[in-house]
Amino acid sequence: MTDVFRPPLIEIGGTSVWTQEVHGVGGHNPLFDPAGAALYVSDGWGNRPVPALRFRRLDATTGAETAKWPCGSSVRCLVELDGGDMLVATDQRLVRLAALTLTERARWNRSVRHATTMAVQGGIAVAGNPVMPTIGLVDLVTGAVRRKRHGPVIAIIQRRDGDPVLVGGSPGGLAAIDPATGTIRKIRSAPPAMAAALAEDRQGVWLVAGIRMTISERPGGVSLRPGDAVTRVEWHPLGDGQPRVVEVPLPVRTIAVGPGSIWLTPAPIPGSSQYLVIGEAGGGWRIWRPPDREAIEAVAPTLGLVVTTVRRQTADRTVFTCHRIGE
Repeated sequence: MTDVFRPPLIEIGGTSVWTQEVHGVGGHNPLFDPAGAALYVSDGWGNRPVPALRFRRLDATTGAETAKWPCGSSVRCLVELDGGDMLVATDQRLVRLAALTLTERARWNRSVRHATTMAVQGGIAVAGNPVMPTIGLVDLVTGAVRRKRHGPVIAIIQRRDGDPVLVGGSPGGLAAIDPATGTIRKIRSAPPAMAAALAEDRQGVWLVAGIRMTISERPGGVSLRPGDAVTRVEWHPLGDGQPRVVEVPLPVRTIAVGPGSIWLTPAPIPGSSQYLVIGEAGGGWRIWRPPDREAIEAVAPTLGLVVTTVRRQTADRTVFTCHRIGE
C-alpha cells in the first residue's frame, strides 16, 4: 500500500450548544439520524423497570425531547426507510417507527440477535454483530427470517447503487450480500476492522484497521474486551483501484465521514483519554478535546456536532452535552 500521510496536528475549540439529562448511567447508544436533524438515545442502565425504558428523539439543535417510544431494551442501530420512517433494532426485534413522532408502524419479534449494524434493500433487512458468526436476513413484508453464516461483521454499509457491503471484523475482508438470495461475494481482501464508514463519494470504504473486540474463555462463559485503539486508517475501493493508508496522529477506534473530512475518536472507554481527531482532505489534522470527564459518544460531521456524556454523581442519570466544533 502507498500514500502514507503524517501531517501536523492543530488544536481547535468548540462551543456547548445544549445539555439534556437522560435516565441511566450507561448503555444509551446515542445515534444521529442520517439527515442530522435529531439525536436518538435510549434510556440506559439503572434501577428503572424494563417497561419504563424509553427511546427518545432529541432535536439536534436544541436538545429538546420531541418524541419517545417504549423500547424495552436499548436501540442498537437504525436505518432510514421510505416515507419518513426508520427501522430500529433492539436486542431481539426490529421495529418500524415514524422518524418524527416515534409512532410504531410494525414490529418483527425474535428477528435479530443483538444487531449492532444493518442495511435494508428490496424490503429485506440485513443485520449483523461484531462477535456473532451469522448474518440475519429479515423479510419486512412476510416476516420470514433467514440466517447466513459468514463471520462477525463490524459494519453493514448500505449503498444506493449496489448490494450492502459486509465489513469483516476479526476475519477482515469486504464482501457484498444479495439480500434476496443471501448470496455473499467477496469484493476484496482487507485487514480486520474495528470501525468502518462509506466514503463521501460512495466509491470506497474507510476502515479503522484493528480488532474491535477480543474474546477469551473464562470459567462459566466468555469475556469480551474492547480492542486496543490504533493509528492506522485505510481506504479501500469498492471497484478497481489500490487501497490507501493514512497514519493518524493519535490512537482511535471509531470513524465517521463528513464533507472532505474523516472524524475519529478513541471511543468512550472508562479511563481512556478523550479527543476528536479530524482529518482534512488536504492532508491536515485537527484535534478537539472535550471538557474534563466528558466522554465522546456520537458525532455528526455534516453538522459539525459532537455529543458527550458525563454521569450525574448524585442521581441515576447521565448528562448529554452537544458541542459545535471549530467555534
